[in-house]
Amino acid sequence: MTGCLVPRGDLHVSYFLIATEILHYATDASGEWVTEVVDDSSVAVDDSGVVHLTRSDNGLAYGNDSSGTWEWETLAENSEDDGYYAGGYAAMVVDPSGAPHITWFVNDLAASNGELWYATPNDP
Repeated sequence: MTGCLVPRGDLHVSYFLIATEILHYATDASGEWVTEVVDDSSVAVDDSGVVHLTRSDNGLAYGNDSSGTWEWETLAENSEDDGYYAGGYAAMVVDPSGAPHITWFVNDLAASNGELWYATPNDP
């Protein structure tokens, strides 16, 4: 589970239900808990209240809800031919200007090692 508390007191969390193997995002920003299904993720909220998520779905993607609906951008894709798995152990922070800073692990399955990657994506 990962989460953050924004200055006005809203709580934002992402959590994995083992029984169903489904990841969820939940917030109490409206005064009631609202939950939606997402993939493996990290979560951050900027000073404007925009929620930023990463998800691991055949690689790593970044999205935000600044338009009122989730918009996603692919940061890295898995490569079965080359034996790479991208998107593990993602972590994210949002700087004061609202720009997300994301790190994640890319695993080289053939060599049994990997690399730490970093991106500051454009808002989709």
